[in-house]
Amino acid sequence: MSAAALVFIVLFAAFPFRVTPKYSFGFAQAATDILADPTLAHSAVLCSSDRDGEGLLISEMAMRERRNGHYILRASKMLAVSDWNGSGYRLRLNTSGEINQLLADMQYARSEAIKQGTGVTVCPGTVTGTNPAITGTCATSGTNWHTGWFVFVDLHANGTFDTGDQVLKVQPAFTSKDTLVFSGDSAVTAITFNREGFTTNIPLSDSTNGTGLIFKLNTQPTNVQWERCLTIGFVGLMSTQRGTTDTTQPCS
Repeated sequence: MSAAALVFIVLFAAFPFRVTPKYSFGFAQAATDILADPTLAHSAVLCSSDRDGEGLLISEMAMRERRNGHYILRASKMLAVSDWNGSGYRLRLNTSGEINQLLADMQYARSEAIKQGTGVTVCPGTVTGTNPAITGTCATSGTNWHTGWFVFVDLHANGTFDTGDQVLKVQPAFTSKDTLVFSGDSAVTAITFNREGFTTNIPLSDSTNGTGLIFKLNTQPTNVQWERCLTIGFVGLMSTQRGTTDTTQPCS
């Protein structure tokens, strides 16, 4: 027996090897359950986890399925967007929610104006105090709405919060990096509805082009397909549009 072999035997006896156990993260059982359910055959499965968890489910499915019979969709890719290096992560659905919140508050203000028979205004700005002594301050410029806005009963229908006016709803500033910019008539700093549901401070000329005043939601990181616009016309009609590169469209 060679000296090298003898040394190997001695080391083997002195330092017995140990098999490192395979740790379970639960994805093996999940893959087994999916494959065992006949109702899920050839189905698409959405996996919501961190990037390691999503990758683990994909690998566990691949090891158990001889032929590809399922589609594993990664929630981090389907429900969110990010830069190539993972930075700038944001939910895909935030954009619709942000513009829809402004739409909902505008519609609420219009309905309250009709119901209460008085002016109701929506303006970008801040509120202070607590009920029943909440006071609001409208921004001097109507350009940036992502910093927050509020709805109030505007007894004088002048687009400013005066003594006797009442705050109805408050929308805090966006937590995302998206910006909501008013790109219409610079003279309009707030939107006021009268008892008939018409706007009182949007000039009729701003609606003659068929679009009205435009609020545009710009996403960060920039992605045209996730941009949204809200248009409001003189008579109080509102609509939303998706972002587009077509310069003939209002949301371009």
